[in-house]
Amino acid sequence: MSIQQELTTDPPMPDGDPHTTTVLVADSDVSLTHQVRRVLEQSGHTVLLTHADRQTLQTLYDRRPDLVLLGQQLYTASGKWLCEQIKASPHVNFIPLVLLVDYRTFDERHSRDCEQIDVVLPWPTSRLELERWLETLLRLKRRFDTQIEQLAQRAKEIEALKSDIIANVSHELGTPLLQVKSALSMLAEDLNADGTPNQAQLSNMAVQAIGRLEEAIDNIRQLARTHDIHLEPIAIPEAVSLALHYLRRRWASREAVSRVTSRVPENLPPVMADKRAVGRLLQLLLDNALKFSDAEREVLILAAPLDAHHIWIGVQDFGIGIPEDLHTRIFEPFFQVDGSATRRYNGTGSGLALARLLARGLNTTIDVKSAPGEGSTFSFVLPIALDD
Repeated sequence: MSIQQELTTDPPMPDGDPHTTTVLVADSDVSLTHQVRRVLEQSGHTVLLTHADRQTLQTLYDRRPDLVLLGQQLYTASGKWLCEQIKASPHVNFIPLVLLVDYRTFDERHSRDCEQIDVVLPWPTSRLELERWLETLLRLKRRFDTQIEQLAQRAKEIEALKSDIIANVSHELGTPLLQVKSALSMLAEDLNADGTPNQAQLSNMAVQAIGRLEEAIDNIRQLARTHDIHLEPIAIPEAVSLALHYLRRRWASREAVSRVTSRVPENLPPVMADKRAVGRLLQLLLDNALKFSDAEREVLILAAPLDAHHIWIGVQDFGIGIPEDLHTRIFEPFFQVDGSATRRYNGTGSGLALARLLARGLNTTIDVKSAPGEGSTFSFVLPIALDD
């Protein structure tokens, strides 16, 4: 029986409107795609046609069809890669994949090469048989989509609850800490003016302890902010000013702000980012730079166009530097380059881990250029905001 006879001898479809869907038919054989489209349109489906692998992927992302019918020729040429891309794509939910084959010419070894195919159907086939398979697969898809939506909603609720808990804990700890800081500051002034050397030393120890406690609480606050990032056009100089403001408010770094020099041009185009997140990210990188460089050395904030679409932003210090084999490990939570009990530099080792989380929320990554004795440059790239 010819294809034309097969298309015209289908048994009648059951009464009632079929479930209308959008079906993507992909094959390098143009005659096959048009034949399949004619069958599907008779059942009321919307049909999209593509004839190459990358064209198929782009149409999939742009139009989000309910189901994909893949022809034998395109599948034989690049089907394994195409199927893997479709199933692994984070841009789409579950999409059933149906492979249409002519068993007289199809080598079944190909069907074992791609486990992502959901159903293999002979072509030509009757319209009723094709519809039965489509309806079964679409019923599964609707069930999967419902479950995915429920899981996504549950994940949002858990994320919101986690952010609320972190915010409440940091608030409850931060309020009494502010009172202790104020009292200790007044006490330190009195001891430094009239006290003995032992009293002054005790005062300095208390100040350092409060500084470390403040750093821990500040890290909790910043962890909450990594879950509350909203991208919009922002001016980079404003984010830099915010970073310096955050530094001045911290006990451990307020005296070192004078070492920071900004070389950020005022005429840079706005970027797509979150001003508070960029400010916090820069503050964390500045904290790290100030801590690991001598008190008389300056720390630079730099920014410049990387290309027509991106701005490069960096923090440069002239401190001890970092061995190349540790460039990745320094972003691990609580990691210390010097982990001994007698290490020179204080801190919880979580600043760069938080910086990496903020960078991920801004859809960027932190790059490290550093070597022992040569200082370090931590940088990231942000996209330039479109005119509209």
